Amino acid sequence: MTDSYDIKAISEEALVFIEQYSISKTPIHYTVAFEFAKGENQNLVEFIDQAIFKQQPINSALLEVAYKKFISITDDEVIHTVQEKLNTIVTDI
Repeated sequence: MTDSYDIKAISEEALVFIEQYSISKTPIHYTVAFEFAKGENQNLVEFIDQAIFKQQPINSALLEVAYKKFISITDDEVIHTVQEKLNTIVTDI
């Protein structure tokens, strides 16, 4: 199976980002770093790019805010969509 992006390269870039800013390697921090390296979540990329540009500290707190604002909200939206579709299916039965 071939993806449109190289997972190994993105993973390595995410780890470099975490190490560059001496951020602890937690699942949330790694997820944010991976998504930033992947570059598809434009709002997340802009948020982190702006923090870097403004020379704000790139730390655990910033990554946790980024996770809550740009990643976990996506998960909630997916769950909501699935719930709505399941409700429709159950109603049709």
